[in-house]
Amino acid sequence: MSRPELLRQELSKRILILDGGMGTMLQRQNLTAADFGGEAYEGCNEQLAVTKPSAIASVHELYLKAGADIVETCTFGSTPMVMDEYGLGSQAYEITRAATRIARGLADSYSTGDKPRFVAGSIGPTTKSLSLTGGATFQELVDGFALQAEALMEGGADYLLLETLIDTLNCKAGVVGIRQAFRKLGRELPIAVSGTIELQGVMLAGQTAEALFASLEHAAPIYVGLNCATGPEFMTDHIRTLATSAGTAVACVPNAGLPNEFGGYDETPEMLARQLGKFADAGWLNVAGGCCGTTPDHIAAIADAMKGRAPRGTERPRKSWVTGVDLLEMTPDGRPYIVGERTNSIGSKAFRDLVAQEKWDEAAEIARRQARAGAHILDACLANPDRDELADMEKFLSKASKATKLPWMIDSQEPKVVEAAFRLLQGKCILNSVNLEEGPEDKRFTGLMNCVKEYGAMVVVGCIDETGMAVEPERKLEVAERSYQILSERWGIAEEDMMFDALVFPCGTGDQAYVGSAAKTIEGVRLISERFPKAQSTLGVSNVSFGLPPAGREVLNSVFLYHCTKAGLTSAIVNAEKLVRYAEIPQEERDLCDDLIWARGTDPVAAFTAHFRGKKAATPEAEAVLPAAEHISRGILRGSKDGINAAIDTLISEGRKPLEIINGPLMDGMNEVGRLFNRNELIVAEVLQSAEAMKSAVAHLEPLMEKGDGQNRGKMVLATVKGDVHDIGKNLVEIILGNNGYEIVNLGIKCPTEQILAAVREHKPDLIGLSGLLVKSAQQMVLTARDLKEAGVDVPIMVGGAALSNNFTVKSIAPEYAGPVVYAKDAMGGLDLANQLTDSDKRGPFLESLREMEEIVRSGAAAPVADAPEAEPKEKLVLSRDNELFAPPALDRQTWSRPLPEVWRFLNPQMLYGKHLGLKGSVERLFAEKDPKAVELKTFVEGLQASILAEGWMKVKGAYQFFPVRVEDDRICIYSQDRSKQVASLKFPRQSAGWGLSLSDFVHPAEWDHVALFVVTAGAGVRERSEALKDSGDYLASHGLQALALETAEAAAEALHKHIRLTWGFPDAADLSISDIFKAKYRGMRVSFGYPACPRLEDQEILFDLLKPQDLGVNLTEGFMMDPEASVSALVFHHPQGRYFTISGADLEAFERSLA
Repeated sequence: MSRPELLRQELSKRILILDGGMGTMLQRQNLTAADFGGEAYEGCNEQLAVTKPSAIASVHELYLKAGADIVETCTFGSTPMVMDEYGLGSQAYEITRAATRIARGLADSYSTGDKPRFVAGSIGPTTKSLSLTGGATFQELVDGFALQAEALMEGGADYLLLETLIDTLNCKAGVVGIRQAFRKLGRELPIAVSGTIELQGVMLAGQTAEALFASLEHAAPIYVGLNCATGPEFMTDHIRTLATSAGTAVACVPNAGLPNEFGGYDETPEMLARQLGKFADAGWLNVAGGCCGTTPDHIAAIADAMKGRAPRGTERPRKSWVTGVDLLEMTPDGRPYIVGERTNSIGSKAFRDLVAQEKWDEAAEIARRQARAGAHILDACLANPDRDELADMEKFLSKASKATKLPWMIDSQEPKVVEAAFRLLQGKCILNSVNLEEGPEDKRFTGLMNCVKEYGAMVVVGCIDETGMAVEPERKLEVAERSYQILSERWGIAEEDMMFDALVFPCGTGDQAYVGSAAKTIEGVRLISERFPKAQSTLGVSNVSFGLPPAGREVLNSVFLYHCTKAGLTSAIVNAEKLVRYAEIPQEERDLCDDLIWARGTDPVAAFTAHFRGKKAATPEAEAVLPAAEHISRGILRGSKDGINAAIDTLISEGRKPLEIINGPLMDGMNEVGRLFNRNELIVAEVLQSAEAMKSAVAHLEPLMEKGDGQNRGKMVLATVKGDVHDIGKNLVEIILGNNGYEIVNLGIKCPTEQILAAVREHKPDLIGLSGLLVKSAQQMVLTARDLKEAGVDVPIMVGGAALSNNFTVKSIAPEYAGPVVYAKDAMGGLDLANQLTDSDKRGPFLESLREMEEIVRSGAAAPVADAPEAEPKEKLVLSRDNELFAPPALDRQTWSRPLPEVWRFLNPQMLYGKHLGLKGSVERLFAEKDPKAVELKTFVEGLQASILAEGWMKVKGAYQFFPVRVEDDRICIYSQDRSKQVASLKFPRQSAGWGLSLSDFVHPAEWDHVALFVVTAGAGVRERSEALKDSGDYLASHGLQALALETAEAAAEALHKHIRLTWGFPDAADLSISDIFKAKYRGMRVSFGYPACPRLEDQEILFDLLKPQDLGVNLTEGFMMDPEASVSALVFHHPQGRYFTISGADLEAFERSLA
């Protein structure tokens, strides 16, 4: 049996163990410059293969003794290009071969019949990135990889491992170079591929783990995996994805966690092995090992953990997918996939002219516009008999590949052009196209197919053979069947990588050869789709309307595409910017199109042409001719500033006064915004964009306004109540009312009654707005209302906040005040209430209806209240007492910090996009469906995140500590580390019904147990930056920044809690998704003070006394809330039955009495 065959056999029998960090162990040897052959070579580990081979050999031996099945050669950077940095490029072959022989000798000496050992020829990514930094050509990388692969093979490697990949384009060069070595030596070895996923969730050049595999599936790797960058915890989602999708073995080779502040690694052998054991139990692994920071102890623990665990089965259905930076899996549910056709010199004069002028940035912008318009794939055709197609393709793709992340369809009949394109693009492209016009032995056909095989691509197959283009449906199928046989049997192309083009002919030119051809194409699509269900199909849709009036072309293209899609078409080459929605086409025009497609009636061409002759196609310029007032109102409604100032100038020149414009078209637009928001047709983010446009327009008018002019619907004093630091909702009220004619006096946060009273006396407002988040803030509003009443104030009060309800407002706040008190559910609701309270005509009827509603609520009749929580079971919950009591690894205070990209993995999209930014419905579903509002918001948030990362000002900081505890009744007693004295205690309420629970039940009643406390924050600098953005009129960015900071703190709490579970000894199940974490489907629970089961916010003081998080920049207000706002604290339990529950009002009152 050959070594490759033996390797495959062992992979099928057990999980193989790869060795650990070579660099980590070499550093421990304290090598000197002399060991490397002199100071010029110090740090070049590869050079040790010839200057001190014993250093490398000792590391291999330690890992083999620890249980490694595979050792990697010390050749990570041994290509000539990298070795040239030490002046050793000319010796790269000898050094690589020598290093391989060291590994080979030791692997052979440790091999037994039961446990053969293998050598992986390590091939690193080099110090260049073709996609990011340049500095090398594709061919230079190919030549270097070829030499390295040849030396590894000659030295005795069992397989070649392309590892630590940050750029898929480099890896493609590696595969091409390895195959070049195979051809030279006349033999082959298996290839393995291992990528590096950064904290952002992608490789450095942008691809996901799944996109990496899709891009390199053609290389038939013996395994695909991930190594380096992070510990196993962060790799979870990516390894799960590979295990689900890859039809080959999967490897996980993590670091020993993330580097700590001292450059070391904190994950112990036990922690690493436990996590990889979870992956194995989930059926995800075939190979496990370690990278940076791992040692023989780590490998021994991993080897022990993998014993008896079955390897993952590698059979997976093959997928139809293509990739750019982003991956596109072409499934039936997503049909039709749009191929943007405007970057085509043959089909687009505008693009051709830009290419002729060599305006590459402008040409790339056309690709970007097609992507924005909804294209899934982009077609690139640079064919022009007057120009150099090869040079143009290279120049265009060098720009366009960085302008969009979409996959590319390379439209050329020249193999050298196609190869050049494939060498510029990271992903798996589509070749458009091959056909049998000159037969299967044609030089051009074989040249194009060689490109498909070498670089990995989907291929469009035109229904053309030696007898010409197929028009009849049966001929189309006949040619497709023959093409399939040739591509599959001779070239080894999978059905999933074929895309059939049934051909489209003009149906409106009058050419009798093509009358009815559109219907024949539809039928051809149906026949081919039924015959080859795993294959894709495409059509150049716009050919069908060639020669017809422009306005009619767009309509016919859409109707034709509709029918083709129903017949099974999976993709269409069209102008993504001019695709008319079928549902919006009038029935009369659909009928005209159908007559033309099916050649119905006496002269369908004449009827179609007569209808559309003289009609204009819809253009973006159409709105420019709207009356100025309507242009202003529409701009406000759309949240677009474009053209508003010019329209205002037009109205001024016509004699309109600034105040007329404000109270006319500008307020008309804002009123429509309010109306649509209340009908759930607009979301918060869109309202803020409208407010930005309104502020900009008013600022443009202000220099023209006379003194005393201005919007003045009324004045509001606005404040977050005493002890509360939450101001995101209050700021929304300021923005919305402030841009709807109200003057806002914003007092800020933590406002005591005397500050509010002083502002009322100074500013004499028409309204007072009070905001607060928690239950304690609602109680503070009662006190504030009472104090204002005693001071003789009766100005209407508007209250809002998460803990408030209309019931509480009517029953608790209103009776303590002399004037009206109203509850605003949100900022737009507040605007409506303000309008009614300040309008002299509406105020009386509104106050009368308010009094009637208050009487109904106070009488206990039905009223608008929040939904009651689902009732808990009536029987008492019996808690297990034989669960394992995990001992924490340390009892001293630990600090914790993580890079933002890692924390943002735990962002709850429903909270960020739904609660804060106002997206309606399931956010996950809206993203999956590419809902335009969802896509726009996601782009906005990603831009905000990119800005934060670039500026580097937002930091996540945390601290946590485990404490020994005992329980006494409903009180948890917290002890010092040595358990010698009690340092604090926390008492909790108990349910008198339902489960009968108290939080103290989750501590063992008879044994020493432990809890954890933590504080985490992301809030430093947020308030100041948000205020600056708000003051500059960038309302969406201001609100978005606050929302992102709040949810970043919540995400950090999720990440830290996950870390605590891991270090405590009960890591999450390997298949636990982020979505499952949001649903708390893990062992144990965490609770925060001020919420139902632990309602005493005052207990925050105990947590702060114990944990002392002030060094994180977090402090307590006098109301026991954390400042900055974007901070989270929690008490963590490990009991497996830990769950959330509520405390009734009666139980809470009884609890408070017991503390008195």
